[in-house]
Amino acid sequence: MVNRCGRLLAATFLVVATAAGTAAGAEAAPGPVPTVVTAVVSANDVPVRTEVTVSGTVTGSDLEPRDVELQFATDAGWRPMRTSTTDAAGAYQMRVPTDWYGDHVLRVVAPKTATADSGASPQQTVSVHPRYDPRGSSDAWSRFSPPARWDPCRTVEYRTNLRKAPRGSAKLVKRAFDQVHAATGIPFRAAGSTRKVPFTTGPDSSQHLAAGLVIAWATPRQVPGLRGSTAGLGGSTAQRVGDGPWRYVYGGVAVDATARLSGGFGKGKTIGALLLHEIAHAIGLDHTGASSQIMYPSLQSGYRGRYEAGDLTGLHALGAEQGCLS
Repeated sequence: MVNRCGRLLAATFLVVATAAGTAAGAEAAPGPVPTVVTAVVSANDVPVRTEVTVSGTVTGSDLEPRDVELQFATDAGWRPMRTSTTDAAGAYQMRVPTDWYGDHVLRVVAPKTATADSGASPQQTVSVHPRYDPRGSSDAWSRFSPPARWDPCRTVEYRTNLRKAPRGSAKLVKRAFDQVHAATGIPFRAAGSTRKVPFTTGPDSSQHLAAGLVIAWATPRQVPGLRGSTAGLGGSTAQRVGDGPWRYVYGGVAVDATARLSGGFGKGKTIGALLLHEIAHAIGLDHTGASSQIMYPSLQSGYRGRYEAGDLTGLHALGAEQGCLS
């Protein structure tokens, strides 16, 4: 009897022990490992197009190579800029884009994997500024209404009509778009030539591309808006889908081929200053009452062939750090 009771107690004890062991094992089951990302930039305040890198480590996994993504903050959320992969020690290094002005708030993110959680580094700021001292007030700017803009996450293509343009005008157009990119962060690409001329009285198809910009030299006979003292015209057409934001789809610039302007981007009333003015109209800026700014209604003898403080603030408000439109 004692033996039988003993066996019963032993069997009961064994069942309890097994159940307890199962519960303990469930609690100890491993989950995704937390990921820690560090990030340090090589410089925090630099002139435009200065080389800056961000480097750091990703820890928390078994040191297998991890994908990492450099992101910057926009009004619409975080936007990817660069991607890379860590080395065997979990280290990475990437170049920070510094080809447009602004206080760029950055972070590095390691996406989630099968064995490790995602992780993000503390934020870093890289301030990129022009290689000159912009003149005037940063408040001296205005934009068209409705407040449309180009999608800064898509490349804006432009075509040129240089049939009536002075020699070397293609380089001037490219240089002007380089300045617009530096002020906005919007990417532009030269897509070749065209016979279209904006602001004529012909059908829309003879004036504009389906998307993008046309830069053309024309006579006042072709473009009535160039008659009198007007040396150039610029603008774009905005569209809206439902309750979505207004966005520019196509537009252009017409330059008076008969206007007597100095070449280049030197001081005074130059073709370069005119291009900067009219392209900024096509990007979304209106005139300002400050004569120190490129967006003043008439060309000034004191112009330096570059955007000034108000121009830059206005273009920044239309650029990359406002976020994507799609």
